[in-house]
Amino acid sequence: MNFDISIIDTLDALERFVPEWLEFLETQPIGATAFNDPRYIIAQWKSMIHTSDESTHMVIVIRESEKICCIAPFWKQRYVFPVEIGFKKVFSVNIHLLKCFDHSFIFRDMGEKNDAIFEHAFIILKQRFSPFDIMWLTHVRVNTPFGKYLNTHRFVAGIKVRKTFQTFIPTYRIHLGNSMEDLLATLNKKRRKNVRYNIKHYYEGQAENRFIKTTKPEQIESLLQAIQQIDDNAWQSTARGNTNVKTERNRLFYQELAHQGILRCYVLERNGTPIAYRLGVQSGYYFSGLGSKYDRANYEKLYPGIICLYHVLEELFQENTPEIVDLGAYDYGGFKAVWANDKVDASTLFLTGSYKGTAIIQTQAFLNRMVYFGKKILGRFGVKDWVLNFFKGKLRSTKPQSKTNENEADNNPDEK
Repeated sequence: MNFDISIIDTLDALERFVPEWLEFLETQPIGATAFNDPRYIIAQWKSMIHTSDESTHMVIVIRESEKICCIAPFWKQRYVFPVEIGFKKVFSVNIHLLKCFDHSFIFRDMGEKNDAIFEHAFIILKQRFSPFDIMWLTHVRVNTPFGKYLNTHRFVAGIKVRKTFQTFIPTYRIHLGNSMEDLLATLNKKRRKNVRYNIKHYYEGQAENRFIKTTKPEQIESLLQAIQQIDDNAWQSTARGNTNVKTERNRLFYQELAHQGILRCYVLERNGTPIAYRLGVQSGYYFSGLGSKYDRANYEKLYPGIICLYHVLEELFQENTPEIVDLGAYDYGGFKAVWANDKVDASTLFLTGSYKGTAIIQTQAFLNRMVYFGKKILGRFGVKDWVLNFFKGKLRSTKPQSKTNENEADNNPDEK
C-alpha cells in the first residue's frame, strides 16, 4: 500500500498545517474530539514551551492520493508514574511517558486499509520517539477501528500492548438534540422531577446568583481565581490535597485556548462567592469537559454541580450548539448517568517500550488482581462494604501535601 507520510515536529509547522487539519475535521473523521483539535494541541504546546517543560511533540500525517486519511498527534515527557493499590500510592517511578492526544488517532474509515495505516503510524512513532518506557492510552473507545485494532493485537510495530484492567470502562456522553426541553424529556420521570426540584430549591430566597461565561483571554485571571477558591473547598482537596491552579502554565494554557476561540468555561456564583465551575473546550460539533468541581464544604445541600451543568447545557443551546457533550468516564456518584443518553465502552491500554516500562505495568496489573480478588473474598464473608467504607473514611481524614495541577482534566466523579 502506497501511503505518503509526513512529520510535524515544530510549533511553526503545526500552525501552518492548522487550516488543512480543520478542513479535514469538517468531514467528521473518526476519533476527532476537542482534545485532539490542533488548536488545543497548540495551546498545550505553547504553555509547555514557556514554562521550560521538557516535552517533545510530534504529529504524524498519513495521506493516500494526496488526501489525508490519518493524523496521529503525540507528546513525550518526563513523568512520575504512580504504582497504586486502589487509590493508595505504593511507590512512584520516573519514566519517559508517551501519550496520544485524547488517546486516539483521527482518521477516515478506510476499511481493510485501517490496520495498515495504524501500523505505519506506530512504526514511525517507534523510530522517532524511542526510547520511551510507557505509552499510556486511557479511554480508548473499543467500538472504533482504532480501538478494535489495539484490543485485538498483542504487539503493534513490535511494541507490546498490555492491560492492567480487563474490564471496559463506560464513557458518558450527551447528544443534545434540538432544545433543552427535548433533552429533559429524555430523562426518566423521577430524574426529571428531581432536576426541576433542585433548580427551584436553589433559587428560593433572596440570594444573589450569577452564571458567568468565560471565552476571552482577558477573563482568565478571574476564572483561575474562582477555580482556586472552589478547589480549596471541594471534596478532592480533602482526599488528594489542595491544588495550586494559579500557575503561569495554566494561565498561558487557558489564555491560548481563548485566543484560539475554542474555550467555553462557566462559573456559578452565589452572593458574590464562586461555588461551582465547569470548564470545557469545543471543536466543531464536539464539546469536551476540562474539569468540574463544586464547593462541598459550604454548599453541598444546594447541589451546585447539578445547577451549574444545567445552566451550561442551557447556554450551549443558545450559541454554536455542539452535537455531543462528552462527560468523560467514571461515575462513582451516579451523576453522569442522570444526564447521559449515550455510553461508549472504553479500555485503558499500555504500550511498553522498555524493560522498565514492562516491569512497572506488570507490577500494577498484579496489584490490581490482588484488589479484585480481595474484594471478592470480602464480599463472600459479607464485610466488603464495611471495609471499603472504613478505608474511604481514612482517605478523607488524611490530607496529603499540596500539589500543582498543570492542565490536567480532573472531572468530578461525585458532583452535586
